[in-house]
Amino acid sequence: MFCLVILVGGILLIIPGIIFYIYFEFSFFVFVGEGIKGAKALSRSKELVKGYWWQVFLREIVIMIVLFVSAWAIGQIPVIGFFLGLVLATPFVIIFSYLIYKDLKQIKQPEKVA
Repeated sequence: MFCLVILVGGILLIIPGIIFYIYFEFSFFVFVGEGIKGAKALSRSKELVKGYWWQVFLREIVIMIVLFVSAWAIGQIPVIGFFLGLVLATPFVIIFSYLIYKDLKQIKQPEKVA
């Protein structure tokens, strides 16, 4: 019974963790690109995602599947596979997240045409 309670509790914590991750994923880009700090950066990130949560979530799922498959394939290389996978995956994930941020920012605040 104890194990079941821990398992269910762990699963219940995973779902809110995913929700918070999607909402606050872009706070770093807000901090760097817009100069907004702290809780305001978190709030801005949530504002960008609001109304597009499922689209962002599905994109994250797709990128994670691609990364897991490629990491597994690269990990098959003896000795350097793990490190090579990290070196290749990290910039890819950051760029992918930035492009989503950039698109959301464009959707929420389209540039005014003169």
